[in-house]
Amino acid sequence: MQKTKAEAIVAKMLAEDKFSLWLGIELLSITEGHCRLRMTIRDEMVNGFNISHGGIAFSLADSALAFASNAYGRLSVALECSISFAVAVQ
Repeated sequence: MQKTKAEAIVAKMLAEDKFSLWLGIELLSITEGHCRLRMTIRDEMVNGFNISHGGIAFSLADSALAFASNAYGRLSVALECSISFAVAVQ
């Protein structure tokens, strides 16, 4: 089955993104402007409370933003981002 333009772009990005690969990010779905990822939290990713470090959760969100915004085929980078942690990532 042939990949869509968005799938081809993000597959190339992910293949060359050493940080996202180190995180163990898996691409579940991608379309222009939309991305679903999955990642397993490993022992070295937790903080002193034995929950996911906020930086790890933010990194997953940052990768999703990068993939979704670049799936249009135009180079896109974030100018400013914020995240609110409503509950701890387990």
